[in-house]
Amino acid sequence: MTRGNFHNVFAIDLRSLALLRVVLAALGLIDLVIRVGDLGTFYTDQGAFPRQAALEYYRTKTVVSLHLLSGDNAIQAALFLVAGVALVALLLGYRTRMAAFWAFVLLASIHVRTPPLLQAGDTLLRVLFFWSLFLPLGARCSLDAVLNPRPRPPHRHFSVGSAALLLQVAMVYVCSALFKTGAEWRVDGTAIYYALQLDYMVTPVGAWLRQWSDLLPVLTRLVYHFELIAPFFLFCPIFSTALRGLLLPAFVGMHLAFGLCLKIGLFPYVSAAALIPFIPAAAWEWLSRRIAAKGERFGEFVRASLPLRSPSHQTGRIGSAACAFFLLYTAAWNAASLPQTAFAMPASLKWIGELVQLEQTWDMFAPRPSQSNGWFVMPGLLADGTAVDVYRRTTSPPERKKPRDGSAYFANYRWRKFLLTLAHKKHEDYRFYYGRYLCQQWNASRHGDERLKTFNIYFAKEKTLLYPAAEQPVEVLLWRHDCFKRAVTVHRPQ
Repeated sequence: MTRGNFHNVFAIDLRSLALLRVVLAALGLIDLVIRVGDLGTFYTDQGAFPRQAALEYYRTKTVVSLHLLSGDNAIQAALFLVAGVALVALLLGYRTRMAAFWAFVLLASIHVRTPPLLQAGDTLLRVLFFWSLFLPLGARCSLDAVLNPRPRPPHRHFSVGSAALLLQVAMVYVCSALFKTGAEWRVDGTAIYYALQLDYMVTPVGAWLRQWSDLLPVLTRLVYHFELIAPFFLFCPIFSTALRGLLLPAFVGMHLAFGLCLKIGLFPYVSAAALIPFIPAAAWEWLSRRIAAKGERFGEFVRASLPLRSPSHQTGRIGSAACAFFLLYTAAWNAASLPQTAFAMPASLKWIGELVQLEQTWDMFAPRPSQSNGWFVMPGLLADGTAVDVYRRTTSPPERKKPRDGSAYFANYRWRKFLLTLAHKKHEDYRFYYGRYLCQQWNASRHGDERLKTFNIYFAKEKTLLYPAAEQPVEVLLWRHDCFKRAVTVHRPQ
């Protein structure tokens, strides 16, 4: 590959970076709004995962979080507000570098605060924000660009940062495929069948699709090979524009299909956003001919309203060197995480990834999708002996039957992730905090004999078998809780 081809492959159009900036900021704001709905539950010491639980979780890790400085609701709300201000500034492209820095710091801080809520979409959003720190996100379509009296730089931007961002996206797909070592992906073609049997996350579209038993093996093999092979063609120096023009809609279509079939939060949209830097210049040239006039009129208005500034869009040598180091570190981290490699990240170096929140494992539905389904049953007793349903917070006996709509059983995908995480044996120590939270929620507005005294947490586990076979669910006791004594955990195989 010649130097010119190398630059063409790893350069990013500044207009693509502008769109990435806007979409990342918008997704960050949406994520904040979703989290604010459970601010008291997941981010304060009165919630289901207080700071003490977080500190126990990070006993052997090196992390920093502003959200761990206080468990007060007002302090947490203030930090969320600051994050929102930073994201709005990033959206508008005002003091873009500073806005991107604080957006990343506060996003990473939120992630560190309550790790049981995290999923792959959170990790991807965080690392995209990280790599954006080394890129001129505000060079186009921003207040910074409008207010900058300097001549505009060329559309094409090549740097270590641009290469790092593109390679990070490719790593996600290739590693995701390499983690899929189960026969369900590589031999039987049953992986998508099992994924669509997860009633707690399947949508009506997914439930409809799973009846097409002859189509699912084809889709399984298509997804696996597409993730493994297609990313390499995004870096092809020959016919680059044409290949990206064909592959990008296919990637986006795949993620939208995931979102239509499974309730997986913001993951499909963050994944689609990660592909924006690959948009070729030809697409922008076609679009710019249609919107240039309106953009210029807006620029004249802003320049007349605000003082001119001269923000720098250059990373500098130190920044480029740091970016190169983190790129190599990320590649090593991902290589060490793969089941095919014997290489392990040295313990003396793991703290770096933990500290800057670059740790990542792209093992979605790997090595195979879960082959068990389930729901929670939480029978409780009031002080007067009345049987109640603690999960639904009703004074009627608990419903033990399988929910008719498993995906609506959880308040949102954050709650689903949290509870399913607690169901794993390795996280059993955190069930106490959730139990204490349930007691507080029930008893806060009740007195005397109406107060909750004891309850159990069961996970009704249902093994997924190939159609038409079926198996009766088995209730696994996870936890016993006495609201007036310290709870005693129950050790059972998961």
